Amino acid sequence: MGNMSLRQDQRGAVAVLVAFALVPMLLAAGVAIDFARGQQFKAALQGTVDAAALAGASAYVDGSSAGAAVTAATNSLAAGQANLPASIGPVTATKTAAPTTTSGGSPAYGVTVTASATVATTLLSMFTANGSVVVSASATAINPAVVVSAGIGNFSSSAWDTNTIYWYIVPSDGSLPTLSAANIIYSNATGFNNSNPPVPAAQASQRIGFALRNITGGNQSYATNQYGGAQGSAHIFYSHLGIPSKDAYPSVSMNCSVQTAQVTNPNNPPAVPSQGVCLTAAPANAAPSCADLAGQTLKFFWNDMGGGTDDKDYNDAQYTMSCAPSGGNGSGPTGVVLTQ
Repeated sequence: MGNMSLRQDQRGAVAVLVAFALVPMLLAAGVAIDFARGQQFKAALQGTVDAAALAGASAYVDGSSAGAAVTAATNSLAAGQANLPASIGPVTATKTAAPTTTSGGSPAYGVTVTASATVATTLLSMFTANGSVVVSASATAINPAVVVSAGIGNFSSSAWDTNTIYWYIVPSDGSLPTLSAANIIYSNATGFNNSNPPVPAAQASQRIGFALRNITGGNQSYATNQYGGAQGSAHIFYSHLGIPSKDAYPSVSMNCSVQTAQVTNPNNPPAVPSQGVCLTAAPANAAPSCADLAGQTLKFFWNDMGGGTDDKDYNDAQYTMSCAPSGGNGSGPTGVVLTQ
């Protein structure tokens, strides 16, 4: 009997030791599991915050749009929260917008978004009072000032019409700009000096549109053109419209005005993509932002729709568009970017 009792006591002691040993093992397992979950949720929250900062900076285009930038960041954050894991509790966030500069010295507008949320723990909830941990994330995005280069070095035109190219910032509501607020970069008008076209400046997220102002027979008189344009009448084509000639010739339901092509080799510029035809709509990049261009150069090909018969040759105005940082040392981003 004595030996049996001793063995039972020993087994009981071992069980107690095992039970005590399980506590740190469970704690270690809980730490590992909850740390992994916390990192997963932090990455999800960081992605949401990054997107909100970028959305806010994209809307921050001038000194008066700080409020619009904060609203855009707020809306993006709200939309992103719907995609966060259900285990993440309510997100609290702050959003700020202020002028800043890029690393290259270019002026810029910046938006910072900081957010935190609670994440329910699993095994750790057995050892902590509130059963949750806090995860945080922060991001800053900038919208830098950029210089838009319109290269007209290879311009050639034999048009009888007077054609003038303007650049403009596309209105946020997609409406037509006033040409009084636009800037001339080229004209084939007699006596016009094209040697030093103005350098467009904008924020990286702002869409740049081009307008072709056509005057029927402005260089050499002829009869009414095939679209009803009388001698001396003016017609304006806007590149940001789906049908660029819509305002000039409402009866024309196709794009007979502009085509674009990416320049992959500056020493071998692209030829006109399609001649003798009209397209269903303007190219998607006919009014791009510098952020959209992502470092590429575009060539524009315009057809002024003039003449007794429209030849649709798209050689009445040709030029390139590219973007560069506005800082004095020529470095820095040309798109909306995260800085932290």
